[in-house]
Amino acid sequence: ALDSEPTAEPSPTSTSEAAVVASDPTASDPQPSPTANTRQPAPTSQATVREGTVDTPVASEQNQSNGNSQQPSQQSDPPPPPPPADDPEVPTATPVPPAPTVVPTEVPTEIPPTSVPEPTATPEPEPEPTLPPVPPTSTPEPTATPATIAVTGSFGNVFWRNESVRAGLGEPVYAAESVGVQELDFQHGKMLQNYSTGEIIIMHTSGFWEFVPDTSSGVLPEFVEVDGAGIWEPGGVFGYIWHADKYVSETLGLAVSGSSFAYESLSQQFEYGRMFYSDDGFIYVLYDNGIWELYPDAGPLSDDSSG
Repeated sequence: ALDSEPTAEPSPTSTSEAAVVASDPTASDPQPSPTANTRQPAPTSQATVREGTVDTPVASEQNQSNGNSQQPSQQSDPPPPPPPADDPEVPTATPVPPAPTVVPTEVPTEIPPTSVPEPTATPEPEPEPTLPPVPPTSTPEPTATPATIAVTGSFGNVFWRNESVRAGLGEPVYAAESVGVQELDFQHGKMLQNYSTGEIIIMHTSGFWEFVPDTSSGVLPEFVEVDGAGIWEPGGVFGYIWHADKYVSETLGLAVSGSSFAYESLSQQFEYGRMFYSDDGFIYVLYDNGIWELYPDAGPLSDDSSG
């Protein structure tokens, strides 16, 4: 600490300060103070004592006159600026809208006139060759739908009661007709001849059947009993085929009767086979695939072919 505080003397008016006052527009025409008895305090000149660790500012005052108003000194310094605010507000610049974009106007390009082409001569078309006229197509005459053929009697009894027979034979082609036949039984099958066609049908007990043409001529063989056992070598047309074809004789065996028997039978043709009626009350169903079946005659259902 300092023992005494030196009092700074008032700053003498220097030549430079006088120049400042002379250049100040307010210095040549000073305004009177609003209060007549009060003097404006002279600016405080500060002197700094640097003899210790503390810088002490010393203020000096202007002497006031008793009761007399005095014009302010023209050589006084300007008042200090006001202290800065704690949080000064920085003015925000108002955004200026962008200037509108000037779209350049397209200047139409002059199109030079197009020259009109000279008309060209159109070539005359060559005449097309004349084709001969097509004769009109004749419309075929409508074919009459055939009437439904009935399957009745003993054949109808088997046909309508057995779906497998209907599927195997198909639709009837002709109505049932009466035919003369002769028949002969063997150990392993039978032979049947249709007199109207002359064909011979061999039905094997294995379930297969086949046609054999009648090749008989001249003198036909007689029936010959074998060792009195009730079996015979066949005679007649069947015997001729039996002796001539070893396959037939081996597959059928010997005849079980000393003569064939003839009778009036019924026959009906179908899409895929035929039916024969036997005089011993059985119906032979022969399919075109080589299989034959035997059905007993259980009597006709009725005269209605629809079953």
